[in-house]
Amino acid sequence: MASRTSFTNVRISDSFGQLLIVGDDSGITSSSVQIFDADGTGSPLSLSTTQLTINDGANDFDIASHDGTNGLKLGGTLVTTSASELNLLDGLTAGTVTASKFVLVDSNSDISGFRNITATGTIQASDFTATGNTTIGNASSDTVAFNATLTTDIIFEGSSADANELTLSAGNPSGDRTVTLPDATDTLVGKATTDTLTNKSIDVDNNTVTNIEVDNLKSGVLDTDISSVSGSDDTLASAKAIKTYVDSQVTAQDLDATTDSGTIAIDLDSETLTIAGGEGIDTSGSTNTITIAGEDASTSNKGIASFSSSHFTVSSGSVSIATDSIDDTLIDFGTGTNQVNTDDLPEGSSNLYLTNERIDDRVDALATAGEGIDITYDDSAGTLTFAGEDASTSNKGIASFSSDNFDVSSGAVTIKNDGVILATETTGDFVQNITGGTGIDSTGATSGENIAHTLSIDLNELTTETTIADDDFIAMVDATDSGSGKITFENLEDAIFASVSGDVLIAEDGTSTIQANSVALGTDTTGNYVSAISGTSNEIEVSGSGSETATVTIGLPDDVTITGNLTVNGTTTTIDTTNLVVEDPLIKLAKNNNSADSVDIGFYGLYDTSGSTDLYAGLFRDANDSGKFKLFVDLQAEPTTTVNVSGTGYATGTLVANLEGNVTGTIQTASQTTITSVGTLGAGAISSGFGNIDIGSSNLTATGTISLGGTSFNDNNITNVGSISLDSIESDGSTIEVSLDDNQAGAFSVKESSNSYITIDTSNSSEKIQFHKALDIDATSDFGSNAMTNVNIDSGSIDGATIATSDITVGTGKTLDVSGGTLTLANDQISGDKVSGGTIGTTTITALAGDLSLGDNAITNVGDVSLDSISADNNTMDITLTDNQATALEIKESTNAYLTFVTTNSGEKITLGKKLEAGSVEIEGSAFDIDGGTIDGTDVTVGSGKTLDVSAGTLTLANDQISGDKVSGGTIGSITITALAGDLSLGDNDISNVGDISADSISSDGSTLNIAMDDNQASAFSIKESTNSYLTIDTTNSSEKIQVHQALDIDAVSDFGSNAMTNVNIDSGDIATAVTVGGSDTITEFVQDIAGGMFSGNTETGITATYQDGDNNIDLAINASQTTITSLLATDIKIGEDDETKIDFETANEIHFDADNAERLVIAGGTTTTYQPITFSGADAVQHITFTDSSQPASVFSMTSAEYSGGGGNKNKLSALNSTTLSFETGGAERLLIDQSDAITIGQGMNIGTLHADVNLGTSSTEVFDLSNTAPANNTGDGIYLFNAVRRGGSYSTRFTGIIGVDNGGIAVVDTIENNGFTISVAGMVIKAVDSGGSAINISATLQPLAIGD
Repeated sequence: MASRTSFTNVRISDSFGQLLIVGDDSGITSSSVQIFDADGTGSPLSLSTTQLTINDGANDFDIASHDGTNGLKLGGTLVTTSASELNLLDGLTAGTVTASKFVLVDSNSDISGFRNITATGTIQASDFTATGNTTIGNASSDTVAFNATLTTDIIFEGSSADANELTLSAGNPSGDRTVTLPDATDTLVGKATTDTLTNKSIDVDNNTVTNIEVDNLKSGVLDTDISSVSGSDDTLASAKAIKTYVDSQVTAQDLDATTDSGTIAIDLDSETLTIAGGEGIDTSGSTNTITIAGEDASTSNKGIASFSSSHFTVSSGSVSIATDSIDDTLIDFGTGTNQVNTDDLPEGSSNLYLTNERIDDRVDALATAGEGIDITYDDSAGTLTFAGEDASTSNKGIASFSSDNFDVSSGAVTIKNDGVILATETTGDFVQNITGGTGIDSTGATSGENIAHTLSIDLNELTTETTIADDDFIAMVDATDSGSGKITFENLEDAIFASVSGDVLIAEDGTSTIQANSVALGTDTTGNYVSAISGTSNEIEVSGSGSETATVTIGLPDDVTITGNLTVNGTTTTIDTTNLVVEDPLIKLAKNNNSADSVDIGFYGLYDTSGSTDLYAGLFRDANDSGKFKLFVDLQAEPTTTVNVSGTGYATGTLVANLEGNVTGTIQTASQTTITSVGTLGAGAISSGFGNIDIGSSNLTATGTISLGGTSFNDNNITNVGSISLDSIESDGSTIEVSLDDNQAGAFSVKESSNSYITIDTSNSSEKIQFHKALDIDATSDFGSNAMTNVNIDSGSIDGATIATSDITVGTGKTLDVSGGTLTLANDQISGDKVSGGTIGTTTITALAGDLSLGDNAITNVGDVSLDSISADNNTMDITLTDNQATALEIKESTNAYLTFVTTNSGEKITLGKKLEAGSVEIEGSAFDIDGGTIDGTDVTVGSGKTLDVSAGTLTLANDQISGDKVSGGTIGSITITALAGDLSLGDNDISNVGDISADSISSDGSTLNIAMDDNQASAFSIKESTNSYLTIDTTNSSEKIQVHQALDIDAVSDFGSNAMTNVNIDSGDIATAVTVGGSDTITEFVQDIAGGMFSGNTETGITATYQDGDNNIDLAINASQTTITSLLATDIKIGEDDETKIDFETANEIHFDADNAERLVIAGGTTTTYQPITFSGADAVQHITFTDSSQPASVFSMTSAEYSGGGGNKNKLSALNSTTLSFETGGAERLLIDQSDAITIGQGMNIGTLHADVNLGTSSTEVFDLSNTAPANNTGDGIYLFNAVRRGGSYSTRFTGIIGVDNGGIAVVDTIENNGFTISVAGMVIKAVDSGGSAINISATLQPLAIGD
């Protein structure tokens, strides 16, 4: 941080440039205002009471050391993010991913636009939706766990990507179902398919087997005779055998039954068993069911009953009445026939009936009369009467209180105001002692009950005050209303000086000043008004100065020299001189013109007065003719603010001069030998005998036609050409370059009339060259591996081209012969149907010891098979691969792969690792997909009538492999042509989408040659060598410009047409004439005059500003008397005589008072601190006010009057005895004591206030009041006090009320009015209490005076 500049003893004029000010007279306010320096230069900062603002514009807030250790902090925390990291937030769109930017979710916490997301951990989502092809895992060891419920079918594509899929559907189960797959490689058996189960067991006990016929059963399983079977016979019995056996058994058997009262036997084939119900039992039969049910029990029928749990308990058939289940609702206590009353219930010996008599006798026995209470019981009447006894001096009781002396409210009795009449209802002295103080005389008895006493003021006893403060006052009697009051010396001064008027102003401090305009020269003064007035040579002449009444003449000499500016106001200034010499190189005209371009500027003169009409001539700028400068003669009417070009006699004058720049009009002299350059030529012609026209490096511009013979432009440009008609364009040994506009559909075209031959399209992302006529190419064309689309090749060879964006179809009956080269196809590009014969690749199989016949059985789980050949045995041969494997089948030698079958879902393919050599074998198929490889050992010929369709992929050819004769029709896409055998005619078609044209020259073919630029482009046109730019044309809307990036070497004068030039840095050369601002002033003088005018126009009072134009200085002077300054607000401001005696605002929120080079008083926000006693004293001091060190609590404050002569050495004193007690003394004795607990003690310690305390009582006697801390130190007071204590937070019935007496010897309990649960004791001047039960409790206690006196 830079050191602060001290402005102590520095004049404002010396340090003015170092000050910063706010641009508002009110200073820093709640509104943001800009910060300026004293010279008026604005800073990029604005400040208010709540914020600091960096102003809008080209301003930066640069934290230079933001390095992760120091720099920007927000809320006290260092921001460790770098600027480049913060810039990643720029250009964010909420909810959309932007490349190389932070990711910001939208208001719904959504985001879109991720390309690839790679996670090494776990990705969790409440809902996850994937569209398109989704691959989970990339190796067979990867696993997928579904810890959720699949709500859709699972669809398998299978090994072939076709329209046939396998769908695994869960249907709509009615409950949770589990399908467990066997731990083996197996095939599932379908419900709707015909399958053979081998070596399978079916648990018939838990499954249903249907449609089993007898002939399906294995021999020995079915038994047709079961009349005699063994215990180990597991055969099945037929229905016939079962019926025969059951019939024989039923006929031979009886049904035997035994009852409680007998037995029966029922012949099953001839008799019927009847089941009948008895009382309360019903029987019924339906189909094959017999039901035996009990009837409901009723008052008239036995049956089955249930028991309410409210009244009964049933356990193992035993029923009992539940406990407490019988209430008065079940017993008739009313008037019914079965009512129950106390006559039916006998009385016990201990629990007796509660009768009225018994209650009366019990209450009488419990009632005990206390002191002052009488109880009377009338047994016959059944009444108990409580009556209070009359209170007396010897007995407590009920008393009434006179309304003259007492106030009674809600049972509380207090002595009412004025309820005690002195001398009538009291005895003793009203006042113990009356003594007059300083300035007060006392007459009469000093004490007594009914005495008269007079106090009078004796002003003669008062001492003389030598020092008067504003708050000192004089007692006065108001004569208007006979009242009394006081007037301070401040009031007196205001009243006196308010009435002072006239020519002299007297201030309260005694300073007198002469009022403005109050002294009349010559009347109120004597002597010369001015000592002397003298002139300056060649500037001012003065005569007659020096005396009081002299007449002074001030004039100009014959020769006047003005060193400053001369301003002449008026309408006409006449200079009658022989010669007018002007030193300034520029003369400003029309200075006060404040209108639009409506006045003519120039010179004119009256040159001919010999005739009848005056003639005028001059040179002027014609405001009505595009600001052209015109030379005129013979004008008969004198010009005013304009020159009347239509006026009588007006004629164009003749200028004889050497001209530079453009010349309009007619050059009349036949032979001009000095014209070195010509701008725009008007009508007429330059004949053939004119000779050579050398335009140098300038441009030749024509709106008509220029017909040239052999012309050399010396590599200069021809610009702004509407159309160039020519026979040819030839290079002159350099490249020819045509620069085109970007993003234009027809940036360049070659056409005849409206018949297009070549068009160049520079549209972004679709740049191209379009040939609208047939291409006749006589030489090899190199398309640089760029794609050609929509090409119709009828003959010839294609050498080294790539077909990238379109398809090539070989026409019917045509042949695509690649026999001379190589046909490279993409993987899976040729269908197997297209391959027939020949040998595919070279596959090595190790030999077998002999033939292997597997009898049509599969070989499974084989680690490796080494063989010579594989042959079919008159049946199809299938190789079944595992689904979703990156290498389901691989044919390789060691790690050298030849053929790989990939069954990865959505990426199934066959990869050839080696060259495919088919020989003369024909490969047939319809859906080949060959993704790579090279055919290099043989030729491939497309058979007659066959088609080689590479429309779905890419056909790659060697360079120069296809003749241009083979290409006809369609469109050739991106291609590179290295050379043309001859001229290329595009038939006025456009060449579009050209990256760059390298040429020696560009020539028109009889039409105009236009370079059209894109609108609103920062670099619509540029001239550069490599990345070295020379010229750039910017067509950005509202800021169109031509940017020159290299040094301009201009050999001629350039006319900028009075247009502004901004941001010009002139490093060398000369500015031929002085630059003037606002007239004839130089820049320096202009700035000085503005600054001087700002100060000279100062309207603020109290400060005088004078601008000395001669020496360009500004003098600032602060007036001696400042009456309008309402505030001086600044940090660390000082006011005082010098640095030793001052008021210093050196610390925020504090005022420091220094005197004699020491700090005497400090006033802070909540405290006032003095470091030395403040003493008011004089020759015979009246009073002392002393503040002592607060570390001495015995006397933290005191105000003491000094001894006075005749006072006998007594002092009056106000002091703080400690932090809670304030004492007043007069005559050396304590008169009044005030304590923070509302206690006020007067006289000899008599307390007339009420003490209150909240005390936590322990289990032993605890101090409640210590009267020695509240009474005067001598403890000589006495009196009667009412002491009351009540428990807090518990039962308020625990209380004590009593009378306490205080005398010189201590404290005593005089009388106990009420005591419920307290034990009260006294010791010296201390009152103690404890709970009678020995508990620790909280109490509130008060001590209130009842009587004062001896």
